[in-house]
Amino acid sequence: MIRWMAEHKVAANLLMVIILVAGVMGVSNIKQEVFPEFDLDFIIVAVPYSGATPDEIEESILLPIEDAVSGITGIKKITGTAKESMGSFRIELQKGADKQSVFDDVESAVTRLTTLPEEADDAQVQLPRRRREVLNIALYGDAPARSLIELAQMARDTLLTHPDITQVDVEQPRGFEMTLEISKSTLQQHALTLNQISGIIRQATLDMPGGKIQTVGGDLLIRTKERRYTAAEYAEIPLLTTDQGILRLGDIAHISDGFEESDLRSRYNGKPSQRILVYRVGEQTPTDVSKAVHEKMEEIKSQLPSSVRTQIVRDSSIILEDRINLLMKNLWLGLGLVFLTLSLFLRVDLSFWIMMGIPISFAGAMISMPITDSSINMISLFAFILVLGIVVDDAIVVGENIYAHQEMKKSPLDAAVDGATEIGPPVLITILTTIAAFIPIYFIPGITGNIFQNIPNVLIVVLLFSLVEAMFILPGHLSHINRVMAWILAPLGKILETPRHYFSSALFWFSNKPYRKILEKGIAYRYTIFALGLFFILLCAGLVAGGHMKFTFFPKIDRDNIAVTARMPFGTPASVSREVEEKMLHSAEKVAP
Repeated sequence: MIRWMAEHKVAANLLMVIILVAGVMGVSNIKQEVFPEFDLDFIIVAVPYSGATPDEIEESILLPIEDAVSGITGIKKITGTAKESMGSFRIELQKGADKQSVFDDVESAVTRLTTLPEEADDAQVQLPRRRREVLNIALYGDAPARSLIELAQMARDTLLTHPDITQVDVEQPRGFEMTLEISKSTLQQHALTLNQISGIIRQATLDMPGGKIQTVGGDLLIRTKERRYTAAEYAEIPLLTTDQGILRLGDIAHISDGFEESDLRSRYNGKPSQRILVYRVGEQTPTDVSKAVHEKMEEIKSQLPSSVRTQIVRDSSIILEDRINLLMKNLWLGLGLVFLTLSLFLRVDLSFWIMMGIPISFAGAMISMPITDSSINMISLFAFILVLGIVVDDAIVVGENIYAHQEMKKSPLDAAVDGATEIGPPVLITILTTIAAFIPIYFIPGITGNIFQNIPNVLIVVLLFSLVEAMFILPGHLSHINRVMAWILAPLGKILETPRHYFSSALFWFSNKPYRKILEKGIAYRYTIFALGLFFILLCAGLVAGGHMKFTFFPKIDRDNIAVTARMPFGTPASVSREVEEKMLHSAEKVAP
């Protein structure tokens, strides 16, 4: 096969062009996302219990639910969390378990429980789904909370008018709540009770189907639409009808349209704020969504009052763009360094064809990524950067060996065939051992495995295409003189001719003088060299066993933001927490640039 490709340079060139063109076309079909998309293998169970302490939550909610679900097949691990007014479980599933079946079993087991406190809300069982957030926008200023929410909803509607924006949410720390206050004397005056009023309100705020009426012209659907949303609408609910008129809810009750009682609040730059979250959906890319949001920001600002501002707090597309730019920078730098370095020791045309191994291998990965449902994300881009320093080694070894056979006065065809055939087995073994080193990543379980399997997805394909390029395409190029490339590279070859002579002479002197003497000494005292190698192995093992070499899954690196958290004892008043918050903010403002 090597001889056939070397004899038919058209086949080698055609294969190269097909890989490059298909790779360029494949880029448009590859998904772009910040982190790889995958299914979450766990179930969340949450039970709100207003006013309960963590100890009460654990005793009355966590323990009964844990006993109910612990025997369900497919569950790997159950983690419960008790905090004020909330008990929750994270139920991790076994690998390969039927998530929907386990979910149905858990939901059924929790629903059947009769020992949970009556004051607790209904249990919420759900399969979490990752939503791909792209931007986090803060809308802040000196305005009431309801006004900020209404302005945030207006901004959301404006963003959704752009065709590249599909999903936008307004984050509300506190839900809406309608509060009715009726004095005891008023109830006695009208001979009413709270239960009676509650029942009247419930009946007066229903949306119910009423059936249908069949007519000659068609069926008429009947439906009562009485659901109310504002305080004014609730005030119009009739309570009593007498000869003197109609007594309405607004006549005896103080109705306030506000928020749930909560100590949670959101502030930005010291002012009340609301967050607007923008997500990408389907095949949308983070870059396209970010550009669309920036296009709409000026329109949103023009709709806001002077006291309210907007600010993009987090834009995850910037992280992806930075990683892509880093990859492209390293790619161009690697191409230039490989070409220049090889040109100082080998022929310029030989250096060019060896350098082409990098883009050909990367193009092969672009072909396979849509097929394997891989995406361009932070992890796959890291794999490209990692393999960038490995992929060119095969072409360098094969090209240099062909060059060595050419210096033996062989014809270009015989030199290409003999050089590639001679070095082929070692190159193949090198590729296979490198691939074998990354295959175990496929067997990492859980979320970590789902994330990091993108590394071998990219790396293995790139290495296989580099093998194809080095063993079949490169010999086809080096077995014939390409007159067009020789003419294009001739000026550069003239410039590098003198430096190449000096560098080649220096390398020849180093390999035949110092290196040869050191190698002869090493062979003569081979047992000493072996003992020295064994000593360093034992030294490294001792450093690990003695705890001198630390291990961390993710290294600590500098970040662009700082998070400060204050933990207060249970039962601390909200006013005290706010005082601590103000002190922390004041201290941060002193050190902030």
